[in-house]
Amino acid sequence: MNFGSPYRSPSASKEKIDDNQEVKKYPEDFPVTDLPTPIYDEQDNPVYILTSGNFLYRGSEKRGLPLEDLIGIQWYALDLPNVFQYGYPSKYRLNRDLNLLAIDKINKTHPFFIGLDEDEEMKTKFNKFIRYDDEGNKQRVSIADNDYDVCKYICSLGYDGYAMNKMKDDSGGEFHAEVGLNNGHEKLILIEHINVDNITDENGEKLIGKDDEPITNAWIEDSVLRKKQRAEGLKGLKNRNKASKRSSFEVPSLNFNPMVIDDDNEYKESSGIEREYNYESPLKIPKIEYGDESYYSPQPKGNLFGIKKGGKTKKRNRKTKKNKKKQTKKKNKKSKRKSNKK
Repeated sequence: MNFGSPYRSPSASKEKIDDNQEVKKYPEDFPVTDLPTPIYDEQDNPVYILTSGNFLYRGSEKRGLPLEDLIGIQWYALDLPNVFQYGYPSKYRLNRDLNLLAIDKINKTHPFFIGLDEDEEMKTKFNKFIRYDDEGNKQRVSIADNDYDVCKYICSLGYDGYAMNKMKDDSGGEFHAEVGLNNGHEKLILIEHINVDNITDENGEKLIGKDDEPITNAWIEDSVLRKKQRAEGLKGLKNRNKASKRSSFEVPSLNFNPMVIDDDNEYKESSGIEREYNYESPLKIPKIEYGDESYYSPQPKGNLFGIKKGGKTKKRNRKTKKNKKKQTKKKNKKSKRKSNKK
């Protein structure tokens, strides 16, 4: 059977990798793969059998990604334009039939879904992967880590991965058809790393992206950069949240006699009451009134930040000046008495 493939090479394993110099047309040179009608396997779950010779496409942040780097779980599209948003596109041909769980056809009556009752954690993850809206319609929700865990679980049941046709997403848009495949380096043949600068549509015009801009290598480079920046931004946000959680802690009970401030703004020792604190680092100290100024602890030394001395210090200074004047007057009187005696 041939699902959307207009031509085949008699010896696919020896097919020459394209040098990307000639101008190619979409979709003539990049056939769209259609998923076949699902069948039910021995486990009574719906599956897509995608036969050898069909094509898959993948976008990579790394240009010219080697086939051997497709170890583990990776994601592929059935139609070339759907991979531009992910990076530099490559075209692959299947070298064997793939047994793919039809996740868009799974419902709560199928053994796969019932089996999730034995793994509560995976059931929660799958319910995030495929959600139901208020009207009972399925939605595909993509969360990178969750997608990986679900696909890994599916592969552990003996499937090559999963496949789905277009589905609604949780934002009211449309999620493109995709294949989640394990160990593509063993199941695919690299046909070409596609040079999008040399692709036109059937009318000789450049392909247009979702932002209504022509798809070029420069456009893809910008897309990859934006994707990295978003990923770094999310990573930074997660790190900041983790740091905030680490710096937020509880001291359930501290039994000591701290220094507190009374109604006259004087420091005194507390009565040793047991207190409970719950705060985020750094600990905020109440505002302290110091003379004519106010500040937050720690108390500045000397005349730090231009804080004027006042209060009791001013009173002591005034008393000192008065004492000096009195002493000077006494000395003057004694000196006058001595001069009169003479």
